[in-house]
Amino acid sequence: MRLQEAACGFWCPMPFRSSYQGKTVMQVGAYRQQVEVDEMIQRLSSNGFAPVVEPLQ
Repeated sequence: MRLQEAACGFWCPMPFRSSYQGKTVMQVGAYRQQVEVDEMIQRLSSNGFAPVVEPLQ
């Protein structure tokens, strides 16, 4: 997890550990505009990560 955390930090300004459906994950942000979400998804996907978007309600 440390290597992935370091790699994620390279592409994301301030990632931090969180929990999602009982799994430890890295949260990379909360965005107001969909274009920002799409850019981060593309950046993470192209670097071997499997991003999941959880809309706030």
